[in-house]
Amino acid sequence: MTVLEIIERTIMNEIICSTRVAKIMATAIVEELEKEDFELTKDTATIRRAAVPCCQNCGRDFISPELVYFAPIDGNIVCSECAQIHQDRQLRFYVREG
Repeated sequence: MTVLEIIERTIMNEIICSTRVAKIMATAIVEELEKEDFELTKDTATIRRAAVPCCQNCGRDFISPELVYFAPIDGNIVCSECAQIHQDRQLRFYVREG
């Protein structure tokens, strides 16, 4: 399976959506990873998981799966909206446990 297929399958397993919606979401995730200079090959991508279920700045619950950010300056996991103010941020991937 390719990275894109794994992301698509994860999306379909975690939320109820059509294959088309899962493909669109997975493509957007891969594009975001490429923007953040993650090394992606057809078969691999390394992304740290975020164990925190909500933004530690605004309190919004994350949707599983969701790309979130680690802000090293304050040590918080934040949503993409709150991450915009951070110059030094690191991409994370939140997936609900269980």
